[in-house]
Amino acid sequence: MDQKVEQPAGTDNEASRPARSVWLRARSRVRDLGLPGKLLILTIVFVMLAEVMIFVPSIANYRVNWLTERLRSAQLASLAAEASPEGVVPQGLRDELLRTAQVRAVALKRDAQRQLILAICRPPAPTQRAPMPVSGWRRCGMPWRCCFRRATAHCAS
Repeated sequence: MDQKVEQPAGTDNEASRPARSVWLRARSRVRDLGLPGKLLILTIVFVMLAEVMIFVPSIANYRVNWLTERLRSAQLASLAAEASPEGVVPQGLRDELLRTAQVRAVALKRDAQRQLILAICRPPAPTQRAPMPVSGWRRCGMPWRCCFRRATAHCAS
């Protein structure tokens, strides 16, 4: 006498039961908390939201201030470079300006044209490659051996 009722193909009660049971269990737990528990959870949620609403603009403001400070120091470095006679900046002064401004190069933009004012003088790229005498896992131990032994020809190479 048991008859099964045929359901349309789109409604699958078996798959939705676990999700529905989890939801029902969560609702019953919240219902069991009582008023003090519900107020505690609500307070925690609103405090966390307030912290996020304060913290995110604070981070953005910090980043804007940091970028503005970097721009100011780069502008000062470019003004110092332009004030040098004949537009030539001595190597020591150039390195000091770039180090103080914490930049690698300073370019000045005027009338939609950029002019490189200061740049790091890098050494030329190597033209030859030297083969490594040791390969594999043995190479990983070489620095430690050099630290704990006296200087030998093996550590120098």
